[in-house]
Amino acid sequence: MAKRRPPTVQLPYLIRDRDYLRRTDEPGALAPLLATPLQTHVAVDDGTFRDGPANARVAVVDRNPASGQVRSGATFVPRGVGKTVSCYDLGKRELGPETKPEEFEFDGFFQVSPFATVLKTLDFFEDPQLLGRKLSWAFPSPQLVIVPRAGVTANAFYERGTNSLEFYYQEAAAGHTVYTALSHDIVVHEATHAILDGLAPDLLDAILPQSLALHEAIADLSAISQTLLNEMVVWSIENLSPAAVEPREALSRVAEEFGSARQGESGNFLRRLKNARTLDPNDNSRDEFGAPNRPDPTDLHALSQVLSGAVYSVFEKRLAATHRKERDGLPASLDELLLPAARRVARITFRALDYLPPGEASFADYGRAFLAAAAATYSRPEQEQTWLREEFVRRGIVESAAELDVATASKALLTGIDLAAIVKDDAAARRFAEDHRELLGLGTVPAFDVMPRAVASRSFGSKRVEDRRTELVFRVRWEEVETHDLGWTEPSTWAVPHGTTLVVEPDSGEVLSCLTTDAGPRRHGERAAMLQRWVREGKVKEAAFGPGERGQHGAGAARAGTRLERPTGSVRMLHAES
Repeated sequence: MAKRRPPTVQLPYLIRDRDYLRRTDEPGALAPLLATPLQTHVAVDDGTFRDGPANARVAVVDRNPASGQVRSGATFVPRGVGKTVSCYDLGKRELGPETKPEEFEFDGFFQVSPFATVLKTLDFFEDPQLLGRKLSWAFPSPQLVIVPRAGVTANAFYERGTNSLEFYYQEAAAGHTVYTALSHDIVVHEATHAILDGLAPDLLDAILPQSLALHEAIADLSAISQTLLNEMVVWSIENLSPAAVEPREALSRVAEEFGSARQGESGNFLRRLKNARTLDPNDNSRDEFGAPNRPDPTDLHALSQVLSGAVYSVFEKRLAATHRKERDGLPASLDELLLPAARRVARITFRALDYLPPGEASFADYGRAFLAAAAATYSRPEQEQTWLREEFVRRGIVESAAELDVATASKALLTGIDLAAIVKDDAAARRFAEDHRELLGLGTVPAFDVMPRAVASRSFGSKRVEDRRTELVFRVRWEEVETHDLGWTEPSTWAVPHGTTLVVEPDSGEVLSCLTTDAGPRRHGERAAMLQRWVREGKVKEAAFGPGERGQHGAGAARAGTRLERPTGSVRMLHAES
């Protein structure tokens, strides 16, 4: 008997910025065209969907910024109540390929589109093709709150203290209004910040600029990957767009509508992943818009493009390698080439997050996690590993490829250990850590925390459940003290989190990876530069933002006001732009 499929809820959302629809009407525009601006996310109906829209994990609160009142939410219509599928009532609006940009601006769509996009992003990460497990938020509330029209400004951000994604809107020079909640890239980007905060909470409160930029890079890579893996978008690029549109360039751009609406910005995008950004101190080159390819290492948004550009280059090389393998001399379509390349690189890119060590992770830490994830995911990962090493050296992220080599117990076996007990029992997990101090890089560390364990069920291309592999993710975290001379009025001793991530195959006990945070002098210098910038700009505040407090967005790092400082909320430095 065929297995019965679970009931579903159908949720419409905008797949690309509305700027595509506007540029389509421009004479001679070289904009990519889409067969339709709308798609439907099919979510499993777990019985918790209700008006709002809302379910057990995500809820929309459509607050009027002028009055503070909450608008009525979209009504949930279960299957059988005049509908053949469960959905939300959008009123009498008929939305389709011919819908004009401004016709999407009504309450129901403002609420349902970002809700669908956030749920789609959760499904993307939790799919067995990527992380293969249910994810948890970094905040105690079970729900992530979406505020689709939070106010008038050029911004959107994730805020842990209010467990919310807040989307703003602004008037563009051309006269129309840009709503960040109607930008697929921006909604995915901010949802990924929330997801990554649950996976790696230390990054949100980091001093290390590369840790904060890593947050931004992964959020951009998530937005672009979901576009690259969208068959309709890829088909449209090849079959509907002008021949002069270069797919790898067009598909690498983040938030075109938001970027083109900003005054004084070059290029009709916010950021792009096809770039030549570098940390090489000898690189004085500039891009075609005049921006330096070597950013200030404390400019977090520019810095993030060094890492995202490196990973995107790996995708481009995989695409080129796939192109060379066309069979029988017959030309392959773009989707036949691009989708397998994007799928392969996405598996490595995002599985690397489960291999990333806790603490203030650097780009090099992520690079080592990428290499470990590649080795654990594919029997022949050498090409992606080689390409990433080359990109990291070329872009000055590391001085030599040897910095990415890791001397671990990888491929060793942990025998005679009840790994199932370690997952469930905190005491057993701590005993395991004490017994394996050397493996976990703990040495003589006097105090450490064992973080919640995670069990993933990974797929490697097959859709059969029996072909999946189980992986146990085990993390320990500790703090080390750094001294920074910031002037006699500022604190000098700061607690910096470090940690180790061990990934084991429970059935065999095989160690797939064991990575510890880089604690070298280069990282100390980068933290010093970030702290000095915050002090110069008056962005180190002696105040903490607790759960439920709205805080000062973009205010920089708050400090605890104790003898040993621990920054909180330094990710607000990213709130200057989405």
